[in-house]
Amino acid sequence: MSVKSLKLNNGNLMPEIGLGTWKGDESGALVQTIKTAVDLGYRHIDCAPAYGNQREIGKALKEIQVPRKELFIVSKLFENSHRPEL
Repeated sequence: MSVKSLKLNNGNLMPEIGLGTWKGDESGALVQTIKTAVDLGYRHIDCAPAYGNQREIGKALKEIQVPRKELFIVSKLFENSHRPEL
């Protein structure tokens, strides 16, 4: 899969297109979806604590055969979660 990339400040190239994980649940479908996406060439996985599916994402990442350094696991924080004491 050929996808345009964004050059980050550290020189790494991050694919512009990523797999969204919103609405993934504990049925096992999200784990399989992530594994299939990575098999198809996805290297950018978009996540957020608000989705509540961290366990499934972690399980999928443990099961794939791609080195972690080749993946971009991206997350978002709500504006009220930016302070370290939260």
